[in-house]
Amino acid sequence: MKFLMSLFDLRGLKVWRIIFALLVNLLVMAFLFVGLNALLVQQGGWQDGMDISLMLWVFLTSGLIGFGIAWLTHVERGISYAAWGSIGSFAVVTVLMSESGLLALLVGFMALMGGYNGGLIGYRLNQKKQE
Repeated sequence: MKFLMSLFDLRGLKVWRIIFALLVNLLVMAFLFVGLNALLVQQGGWQDGMDISLMLWVFLTSGLIGFGIAWLTHVERGISYAAWGSIGSFAVVTVLMSESGLLALLVGFMALMGGYNGGLIGYRLNQKKQE
């Protein structure tokens, strides 16, 4: 629990980086869901297996953004910026999928985990580069 509290501790973090991470996640997830909506309109609705692919795409997209944020910050708290940014993805997913119930929470959880994992990979890459 102490690790989780230190991950979301705001002391020492720059506010503009957190806002940038949140905005990037919000915009990219919004565009992802606009594309998904266009796909669903063309294909005639929700089909089997789309929920798993949606979770995968949300995880990978949030992870890629988290990686970019953590890698570009070049600081030790890059994981925190990525985790704060993934909250933006979580917000978009839960608002747009609120009628889906449990699926909205699962996809939102994938956004949080993707941001954390991407941030961790970006942080480790920065550590390797500094050595």
